[in-house]
Amino acid sequence: MAILNSKLADYWLLHKGKRQGNLFQVDKNPIRTIPIKQINQQNEKRFTILINKIYETKKSDSKADISEYEKEIDQMVYKLYNLTPEEIAITEKSYEK
Repeated sequence: MAILNSKLADYWLLHKGKRQGNLFQVDKNPIRTIPIKQINQQNEKRFTILINKIYETKKSDSKADISEYEKEIDQMVYKLYNLTPEEIAITEKSYEK
C-alpha cells in the first residue's frame, strides 16, 4: 500500500498511465505493470508503523498534516528501489508543478 501511494508510483503512472485532467485514469494494465519490490519483515514493519500513524492521525483529524509521514515513506521507497540522488530529484521535481 505504501509503495502504491508513494511519489515513485505516481511518477510511474504519470509516464505509463493515462490522465483525466489532474487525476489518473485507473486502468488495470499500468497498475499491473508497476514493479513492486519484495521487502523483508523489518522494512514491512517500518512501512506498517507509518501507515498506521497516518491512519490514526487522519481518523482523529481528517485535515491533519501527514506530510512528514508521507516524506518518510517516499524516502523508504526510494531506498528500496535503489534510486540515485538524480533519479530522486527527477521524481520530486514532477511534484513541483
